[in-house]
Amino acid sequence: MRIWASDHVFDHPWETVMEAAVKKYPNPLCQHVIAVDTIDHKIKNDKLHLNKLITLTWNIPSWIQNILSTPSVAYAHENSIVDKTNKAYTLYSKNLTFMPWLCIIEKMHYVPHPDHSTTKTILHQESSVSINGFPIVSSACENWIAKTARSNTEKGKQSIEWVISELSLGKEKTMSNADL
Repeated sequence: MRIWASDHVFDHPWETVMEAAVKKYPNPLCQHVIAVDTIDHKIKNDKLHLNKLITLTWNIPSWIQNILSTPSVAYAHENSIVDKTNKAYTLYSKNLTFMPWLCIIEKMHYVPHPDHSTTKTILHQESSVSINGFPIVSSACENWIAKTARSNTEKGKQSIEWVISELSLGKEKTMSNADL
């Protein structure tokens, strides 16, 4: 099993980062994500609960795809909670494809920065990868998957910044059109 965690500070208020995180896909930086479909949403105890199905390409080497007859598309389930009262946005995701042999779990938690609560947001991210039933290759495969996941994590942070800039451009266009 491979486990890692990281923290990242966005130089934007929580409301801005949360909106961008919710609208993160599709975007040109994370082309491996094909679709995000909301399966269910409800408000419970003043919190928005979302369940989503994520469809993504599974970029494994073609020789492994041929040997294992693996699909090129994979699925994951994401459960998220938006708590606007306490300014917390939490996401849990887990792969559906290749279970129970492969388990990838990710947790992300967005909160205002404790020292700069009106201008900055902290993202705390925890991830784990484990492969079961293939002791000879599990360690090498876990390392490869962890490396890919870390790369995608960086793309995810860049994507939030991209969405924020797109949202800002959209607001500027709306404001300039209103002046006409």
